[in-house]
Order: sequence, then C-alpha cells, then structure tokens
Amino acid sequence: MKKTIFLAAIACVALAGCTKNEKIADNDRDVAIGFSPLTSAQTKAVSVFGEMGAAYDSQESFKAYSIWSAADYAAGAGTEFFPAAGVDCSYDGSIAAWKPAQTYYWPKNGKLTFEALSPADATGTISHSWATGFTITDFTVADAIKDQYDLLYSDRVFNKVRSDFDNNTPYDDEDDATYIYNGVNLLFRHALSSIVFKVKTKADYSANATITLTGITINNADSKGTFSENVTDAAAASYVAPTPSWDNVYATADEKDYSIFSGSQVVNSGTAQAVSPLVGSATNIILLPQALEHTSTSKDVTVTVTYTVAQNGGDAIPQTAVIKLKDLTASSTAITAWEINKRYTYTIVFGLEEIYFDPAVDVWSDVTMDEYEIKESDVI
Repeated sequence: MKKTIFLAAIACVALAGCTKNEKIADNDRDVAIGFSPLTSAQTKAVSVFGEMGAAYDSQESFKAYSIWSAADYAAGAGTEFFPAAGVDCSYDGSIAAWKPAQTYYWPKNGKLTFEALSPADATGTISHSWATGFTITDFTVADAIKDQYDLLYSDRVFNKVRSDFDNNTPYDDEDDATYIYNGVNLLFRHALSSIVFKVKTKADYSANATITLTGITINNADSKGTFSENVTDAAAASYVAPTPSWDNVYATADEKDYSIFSGSQVVNSGTAQAVSPLVGSATNIILLPQALEHTSTSKDVTVTVTYTVAQNGGDAIPQTAVIKLKDLTASSTAITAWEINKRYTYTIVFGLEEIYFDPAVDVWSDVTMDEYEIKESDVI
C-alpha cells in the first residue's frame, strides 16, 4: 500500500472527472462502473458527517462493496453485486477515476448501493456486512511512522443507476456527443486519529541563545484494537451516520513508543513551525484513538521532548521534558482522549528565564570580647 494520508481540511471541494470522449448511441449502451472518491475533512471539535474534504490520492487504492436491489435499497434486502469480499479499485488516468481491477458494468435494471474501505490492503481481519458495516479485528498501527497509513471507510452511496452518470454535451461536430465520466462519488471518513507537532519559542532569544530540538517520542500509546463501523441498517431516507468505535485497545503488550523526530531543528521564532522532517521521511502521524490515561496499566500516554540550549557561544546543554498529554487542553477544554476522525495539533513552546542577580551583603556576626586590663608585662 502507499503509506499516505489525506488530512487537508477544505470547506468544499467539487471533484469532477476529466472528459472521456465516446460516442453515445443510446441509453442502453454498456458503461463500466467507476468511482470518484474524496476524503472527509478532519476536525478536533465536531463531527463532519456530510462535509466534503480533500482529494483522495490517485496512487492509493480501496476495496469497494456493492449490493443490487430491484427497487430502492431496503435494510436486509438485496443481492451482492460485487463479490462479498469486495473488489480492489485503483486509479485509471484515462478516465480520471477509480475502477475495479476487473471491469463491472451497470445493470440494465435495478439499483446499486456502494461503500468502500481504504486502503485495499489494510491489515487485520476484515469483515463486512450490509447489516452492520465494517469490522476489522486486530488492526495494528505500524511501529514506524513511515509505515503508518490512514484507515478510511466511506459513507454509503444509495440507489445508483447507470443514467446517474450520463452527461450528454456537443462534441467536435454536430453528429457526435460526448460522455462526461465522473464516477460514483465516495466520501471517506477517517477511522484513526492524526497527531501533529509544532514548535515555537516564548520570546525572541536569538541574540543570546540557540534552542535546538533533538527529539520527540510518544510513549505508551496503544497500537492494536478492533474497529467496528456500527451501522444501523436502513433505507436511504432514514439512514443516519454510523457510530464507529474501537474496542480491545488497552493491553500492556500493545503499548508502543513512537519515535516522531530525531535530528536537529533550530527553534528561534515565536511563530509555530512544523516539526520536520519526521523519522523515516514520514509526513504524518496516524495512531489509534484511545484514552490518554491508561488506568488499566498505569502508563499514561506521554511525550518526551529532548532539546539543547546554547548561550552566547557556549556549549549546548541537553534538556529533557516529559509531558502528560491528558493534562493538556484545547480551547480550555481538557482533551483526555484521541477520538476517531480528529486531528490533534500540539504546539511545544520553549521558554527561557533570564538569569538576574540580586546581591546583598551578609551582616557581620558580632563577637564582644571580655574586658581586658593591660598588665605591666604588656608594656614594651
């Protein structure tokens, strides 16, 4: 799989395919099924069900599922159109859309309902049903962040027919027409959590000090669990957003330390800057949603930050800070867990306290000697 994620928060994107020039003889011609996916915008505050997001990466592939019904989809009714295990779909530049590895054509009658899981080769034991949606048992986040990927599941797309994807417009001459191919629109949701680190200084210390970030490690993060989409099966008119969840995530053996940054990044600005490059040239951190206080193991999720401070041409002094994430807030609200489909940006601020002196002179400690009378022997 291509280890990429899709995190850009874009208010609204209309993703249309390119033109595929073909003559259209009539509405009964065979047309292959293809897809035009998007990825939902991530948020750290609210649900984004129904919100359009970023473009799905053309180098990525997903597994699509489809069920056929004679009329509109009804819960518990229909015939599997794609194989029950799904079909792998990848990008085809000739139609600017994603298509199954084997070609499937729109049926002449009835309607198709779709959903999908990305990437196509996601790890864990994957099961799918139209009654409950996706379940992934023993999904494991990769130890190396360069190998982590964005696990995605799509909204259901109901009751599609071949004519939904017709758009007849004039071609080069008046006798021809063209078919605008834009595919079945899939909106993918993030099943995991995204973590971002930025760094800045509290003030401008550049005239006298150089602060250099040398490492960031997330400690004691759970890495394995079972994902359940938790669909409540229903027809399109009464369908509501699933309530996805992660279970079985708090096993001591599955707690991992993730090395995020190891290098040398000078921090000399009061403006937050991204931590880069991440270990292994990774671009993003994708981890399991979880509580940040692990009461079952007494190992809270923490971040270890290492850095150096060199002042006025002197030696760099190593420093280490350990931060308990459960103690941090967003908009003054405690964030005690990473949640599904949310991206958390942590800004680490390096502050220096200037050295001052406040001199004082200690008072004399008085010692009063006994009176002494000069003796004749004392006289020279």
